[in-house]
Amino acid sequence: MAASDLESWHFCDSCSYMERMTEHTLQRLTCPACASPNWPDRSLTRDLVRIGQVISTAIDRKSRSHDEKEERELEFFSRHESIVIPPTAERRAYQIRGGQVAFGYEYVSKSTLRVVNMGQAAEQTPSIRIGGREVSGAGFSICPDCGKVQLPNNRGELELRHDISCRHRSRHALPGTGRNIVPLRAVFLYRELNSEAIRILLPVSHADARIDMDSFIAAIHLGLKRFFRGNIDHLNGCMDDVPVPGSTIRRRYLMLYDQVPGGTGYLKQLAEPASLLSVLRLALDHLERCDCANRTEHDTDGCHRCILQFRHRRDPHSLSRMSAIRLLRMVLERADELEPVGRISDIDMHPQIQSELERLFLDSLRNEPGARLQSRIVRGRPGFRWEYRNAVWEVALQVPIAADQRVAQASIPDFIFYPVRPALSRPIDVFLDGFEFHANEPGGHNRIAQDVAQQQALVHSGRYRVWRFCWDDIESRQYPERIAVTRFGQVNSVRRHQMAGQLGNDPNGVISAPMDAPAWNLFLNYLTHPSETEWTVMAWLDALTLPGRLGPLCLESVMGILNGLQEPDTPLADIPACPTPDGFGGVFSECGQSLQGIIAATQAGIQTRDPSGLFSLLCFNDDQNLTDPDFARHWQGFLHLINRLQFLSHCHITTIRACRDGWLPDGVDAYARFLSGGDQPASADFEQADPAIRPMLARLVSEGREMPVIGYELLAHGRILAAAEAAWPSCQKCLIHADALEDRNIFVQYGWQVFVFDDSGLSASDMETLIPTIPVQQ
Repeated sequence: MAASDLESWHFCDSCSYMERMTEHTLQRLTCPACASPNWPDRSLTRDLVRIGQVISTAIDRKSRSHDEKEERELEFFSRHESIVIPPTAERRAYQIRGGQVAFGYEYVSKSTLRVVNMGQAAEQTPSIRIGGREVSGAGFSICPDCGKVQLPNNRGELELRHDISCRHRSRHALPGTGRNIVPLRAVFLYRELNSEAIRILLPVSHADARIDMDSFIAAIHLGLKRFFRGNIDHLNGCMDDVPVPGSTIRRRYLMLYDQVPGGTGYLKQLAEPASLLSVLRLALDHLERCDCANRTEHDTDGCHRCILQFRHRRDPHSLSRMSAIRLLRMVLERADELEPVGRISDIDMHPQIQSELERLFLDSLRNEPGARLQSRIVRGRPGFRWEYRNAVWEVALQVPIAADQRVAQASIPDFIFYPVRPALSRPIDVFLDGFEFHANEPGGHNRIAQDVAQQQALVHSGRYRVWRFCWDDIESRQYPERIAVTRFGQVNSVRRHQMAGQLGNDPNGVISAPMDAPAWNLFLNYLTHPSETEWTVMAWLDALTLPGRLGPLCLESVMGILNGLQEPDTPLADIPACPTPDGFGGVFSECGQSLQGIIAATQAGIQTRDPSGLFSLLCFNDDQNLTDPDFARHWQGFLHLINRLQFLSHCHITTIRACRDGWLPDGVDAYARFLSGGDQPASADFEQADPAIRPMLARLVSEGREMPVIGYELLAHGRILAAAEAAWPSCQKCLIHADALEDRNIFVQYGWQVFVFDDSGLSASDMETLIPTIPVQQ
């Protein structure tokens, strides 16, 4: 062995890619395979020696065991497998059409497999993150001249043994020092194979799917054995997984390769769709017909005649016959949808990511201390009932919301939360947005404008509240400091805190919630305390403190600024001075014009602290700087901000592309309606109101009378005393269901005129008494 045999290799912390480092190697900031930003970490560079030949110099007699019992302990070594497919390789790839099942495969005529042996794992050995997992291995101590591996003796000390021709053979430790004068090197060993291969995208992706993955691999090996009807020992397999940006999902591949250099042609034959599907069908047939399925005397999920015959003795993970059958059926049910594709890395993983994010969301609800999540039929479809503290909600999945006169854009929220007591809150539409498939322009996915248009349509309909979450909001909910997000408005947090303190009592911590409050914590707070009054005041303070300062202005002068706000590359103009101001306002721009906006409030709105007297227009730049490393942080911070501001009746959100492509109405028109006193959100919504009082609401509309506030809360000293199904605060009249007599008594104590209704509605006499006293809308 010569010094030149030592090779310096750099590993990726997130995928299997590894690269040899020489003086000519380019300096990189990210991994060339998966774009991991941790590529420059020098601890990922290690010395490797390529194995050319392995010679055992042990004495034959001493290496034998004369004990009939096998009681020796197995010793395991840490390994890393890297697969590289050159650009010149011939490829034939197939996928299941439609994307509902993430399964596909491709044949590659050339591939390079490198297997790195990192040595034995030991507790005292520090671990490093390679290929998305923590590995521990001290490497091998070798003589740099003869290449002899120095192994520890029974006392854990290295025994100095060298080849008979090595010049270090007769050297010993320095007296009294305990230090060896032989320069040993700790290295990793690796071997390399170039051959043909088939790469199969496994239909499992979530983090806890090890049993599914191992079971599906074992089923494929079973099918291969039955398909070729002979010895297939020259076919081997290894795992390769690649991270999907913006999530914890990983594309998990089974790499079938031929151990004969260059290949034998077996895999090329297997690459035909009919052949591979035959392998899967043979495996499924064998698993379904195995006798272990009929053993009722003990609980079995496979035996050594079916799935367990492929369990590797060093593999600690269990295998499941039923898991393998389920996955095989899932693929074979769509066998007729198999179609050619450029390469399997092009297969859309969004359905799997969305499914995983939905699972994480439900687990988060379930795992909150004291919470109960029970399966339930919700409005005719499978859903859940969620109880937490004093809150009870019904949760429906994937409910389509059609466009109509009130909802301008159709959408399908991932979840809809329905309050068990409709008077407490509007239904809440929850959207789970992964960056990769909602805001990743280089990846061909940028639907920010469409997402904002749907959010605005739902909120301004008066029917729904909307909460949007990103992957980090759910996965790192218990560690919010790990969430990389831009906190828009945080620069003025001191002023906001002071203003919240001046407003007085805040029993639920809503009004004083800081701008950097985690989205998940805010959501839980809303579910337990959905007081529209408190949340509207919180949003009002947020909007007032977005600009660096609020100054006097002429409300009409804002018109000229609004047009420039919606144009890219246009610096936001300052509000012009006005000799006779009739309002207050300010402009703001953060993070290189990533988010710009204008706030305008009437003098009466500021003096009376009335949120309805405030107008805000925010514009997010979804058209420029999309490859900026901080763009994902800005996008996530933008979603956090619109979650908070949705409670303002005159808050309008847009984006550069939404304005350009016509997704949203023009902000100037919205401001004109604000100045004219129009565009008031409907205070009553037929869908939100109790069905028993809807006929009375229809009569109010036909007569042009003032509509009630649905779900009105009676407040005193910052506390909610009682709730009414519908109320007219201007004349202190309300409707209360017969089952809520305690609420009725409280309203009466505070001087309200209460009309009680039951499931059949309001009595004819009460209706004729009430309606004439309701003011006509001006």
